[in-house]
Amino acid sequence: MPGNIINLSASAVSHWPKPNYTNPSIQSVDLASWACALLGLTTFTCATRLWLRGFGRAGTFGLDDVFLIPSWLFGGMFTAICVVFTQRAHGNRDIWDIPPDHWEKVAQCLWFGELAFLISGGCTKVSVLLFYRRLVEGTYTKAWRYAVWLAIAFTVSYTVIFCVFLFTNCKPFDAYWKAFNPVYATTQEYTCIDTKVINILAGVFASLSDLYAVALPCIITWNLDMPKPQKIGLNIIFSLGLGVIAISGVRTYWLIESGLNSNVSNSIFHTFFWAQLELMLGMICASAPSLRVLFRHYMGARARGQSSHSTPRQNRPSDMLDTRDSSKSIKVVRQTSVTRHATLPHRLSGREAAALPPVYELSDERYGYSPSNSTHSEGQATRLSHELEWHAMSDMSSRKTKDGSR
Repeated sequence: MPGNIINLSASAVSHWPKPNYTNPSIQSVDLASWACALLGLTTFTCATRLWLRGFGRAGTFGLDDVFLIPSWLFGGMFTAICVVFTQRAHGNRDIWDIPPDHWEKVAQCLWFGELAFLISGGCTKVSVLLFYRRLVEGTYTKAWRYAVWLAIAFTVSYTVIFCVFLFTNCKPFDAYWKAFNPVYATTQEYTCIDTKVINILAGVFASLSDLYAVALPCIITWNLDMPKPQKIGLNIIFSLGLGVIAISGVRTYWLIESGLNSNVSNSIFHTFFWAQLELMLGMICASAPSLRVLFRHYMGARARGQSSHSTPRQNRPSDMLDTRDSSKSIKVVRQTSVTRHATLPHRLSGREAAALPPVYELSDERYGYSPSNSTHSEGQATRLSHELEWHAMSDMSSRKTKDGSR
């Protein structure tokens, strides 16, 4: 039998219950629906990230985004395998309730599932690590940059090595699943290496890579010079990876069980269940830092829309600037055009306009605008050109009147 799956010996089969092929008991969870729902959510987050990066709204498109593409593609492949496993191979049944001519499909799904999982998970971790490299570019010492590159090299290396094991486990390699066919097993020559220990090593290496993928950013961003709320938000996003580590441990347990328990279909079912969650959650966490831009823009636009419908235009406090000069208080209407300048009212006399002090724009955050969309920095005078000209001419006129009166 294949190296990392239990050898279904005659003694083990003899202890199985009587098979029930017509009305068998099945798993309580619909793996196909579960996998497709997770893939849909992941597709939305990844597509949104790539769209934001492609149009330069959440940073530029980089190498970390390139690695996210094969991660999603092989994640979709894994989802399709989950569907085939339950719908075509009847993998949601106990092994004794699956017709023997379907056992080959069960093992085939496991082989292709392991391949898709390794590539998708490896690309996701490389994408995350490349994002860290971009985050600390020019701010940390060479030692930190080398640590990130070393982590990337480790991830790539163990992914490639375990993929090679899949192809070299059996000779020919398709004997991995064909050996479950009773006719093939008795008529064909093949050899498979007993590599059940690979199940343990694969789980350990995956957990280690998940751990440093969480630890590195938390250590790096802790000393970065950035606003505290932003730093806390980033660490919360990165810490979601701790959930991925826990899920990886559960998946590893069931993968080890597939090499020890004769009810191999049950073990593979749970392995696929947790592996799907691990892959999709990893890609969602990788896309989360970029998605905050979308939510910030949406929530800001929604807040502005609610404000415009709830308060009349002439009485909205956000459209009024109070500029106080000793005993005088002058209200200046804030223009809501694309330029977002605080402009003077149109019905001011020359003397009133001359008396107005320079108008300063308030912080963008008070008005719900994103700083990247503002055409003026905080504290910059926002008189338009014709207003400045009117103010200067009025001031010159008043000075000439005073000089003539002297």
